[in-house]
Amino acid sequence: EKLGNKKKAMSFIMKANLTKRESINYNINNDISQFNNIKKQFKNINFDNFDVKESTDKKIIFILGMPRSGSTLVEQIISSHSKIYGAGELPVLQSIIKNNIFNNSEYANSSNSNSLFNVDFKNLQEQYIKFLSFFKNTEKFITDKNPSNFLWIGFIKIMFPNAKIIHSHRAARENCLSIYKNLFPGSDSAWCYDQTELGQYYNLYKDLMNFWNDLLPNYIYNIKYEDLVSDQEKQSKMLIEACGLDWEEQCLNFHKNSKPIRTLSINQARQKIYKTSLNLSDNYNSELKQLFSILPA
Repeated sequence: EKLGNKKKAMSFIMKANLTKRESINYNINNDISQFNNIKKQFKNINFDNFDVKESTDKKIIFILGMPRSGSTLVEQIISSHSKIYGAGELPVLQSIIKNNIFNNSEYANSSNSNSLFNVDFKNLQEQYIKFLSFFKNTEKFITDKNPSNFLWIGFIKIMFPNAKIIHSHRAARENCLSIYKNLFPGSDSAWCYDQTELGQYYNLYKDLMNFWNDLLPNYIYNIKYEDLVSDQEKQSKMLIEACGLDWEEQCLNFHKNSKPIRTLSINQARQKIYKTSLNLSDNYNSELKQLFSILPA
């Protein structure tokens, strides 16, 4: 691709995805069912009925969205602030919720919010806070940049009513192209190796984020990758303000941030913002016709 032979590059990418997909036992209907159950449980919920007090003075900032949507860049900018510690992609929230709620048939198969009132959310909160204590950081704010936490926004609202949520999003075609070009660790991203499944999953994500934004107006700060790249200073200042902090100039020099990065975006996050990642999908209209036909315009 870097040599300019994009057609040949994509032929190898498609072959690699096919090979990877054949090695995975995955059925997207399970994800469809989970997304629908989450919406059913939270559709008519009154969050005021859950009075869970936070037992930590740490302010948690959840940075979430689809993989390859700019979330690593967002975390690097945020964690360049002197009062914020960047903890990276933490698997703990998803593990806690799945182990305590979605692996319990009483809650997982429920179509309404009543079952949630039987969940000991205080205990779940304490499990998460115990995990954070291992970092032993002194900063008042700490980030959790696990993209898939977008699934659990309703649960976050109950467990951590004072948390900040930053949703990083990107143009659908560009986002899905970047996902399709990468190999992800673990099995949580099994949906990304087939064009149809990738498009279906993206639409599930988009629909759920629309659901959360409607359910919790003004709770989620949505930042678009293309806007951040096009106007770094303005968007970075708005980002820091959304975290409830005063501006610091070093946030513009995020690429000098020495904190560890443990994602596929490490190379990009160590560079200044660049615009070469915009509109790349136009090069692959024929090869990715199947994927692009599924995605929103």
